[in-house]
Amino acid sequence: MISSGFLLYKINSKNNDNLRKGGHMRDNRKSIKVPPAIKAELVAIQKELKLSTEGEAIAYLQVMYRLRKETKITLAEHLRYMKQVEEIINQASL
Repeated sequence: MISSGFLLYKINSKNNDNLRKGGHMRDNRKSIKVPPAIKAELVAIQKELKLSTEGEAIAYLQVMYRLRKETKITLAEHLRYMKQVEEIINQASL
């Protein structure tokens, strides 16, 4: 399980506005707007790793990115990753 010390994000949530309008406690988590294909990938990662929230999945990816960055990825690996990101985003826009 990922440490609760990580900043957790709430993806595509409308609860922030509802909480403010209803006079209830304000939700201070940040929302991130992403294409549906990216959201689907995040949810798939969350389920595959048996994480409780999307925020934990983002934290996991953040840790993995930082650890991978420390190992000094090659330019070829970086370009391959960027191409895969571009393909995911292009598929989302179809």
